Amino acid sequence: MIEHMNLDTRIFRLLPEVLLPAQLPTATLVSPEKRFWFAQLHDVWENLKKYQGRNNRRAVRVFQEDLDWIESAEDGLLSFIWVCDVVGLDASTVRRGMVRELARIQEQGVRQTHAKQRRAA
Repeated sequence: MIEHMNLDTRIFRLLPEVLLPAQLPTATLVSPEKRFWFAQLHDVWENLKKYQGRNNRRAVRVFQEDLDWIESAEDGLLSFIWVCDVVGLDASTVRRGMVRELARIQEQGVRQTHAKQRRAA
């Protein structure tokens, strides 16, 4: 049961302002297969947040690969759309939430950089 509650928490972190608690697919995340695919979504989300705005070659490559994966319209085996479907989430809703949150994080970083530059001047 504790592990199941952790999955709920991970969904909230992955999908800020995208789903209401009543819309969470908690009952459908019972199978190991679904937990595995949800973990894949979570790892991609963590990579996107971690590598956004980084300039080294590996960070740029990983960020772009993960962004391309979530933005892909492909719906075949192992695609973003397929994984979302397996865990019971609407891929376009998840995609919009991720892109919106990445834009918010980037804007926040830009504001912090400008504030630091003003203090230094």
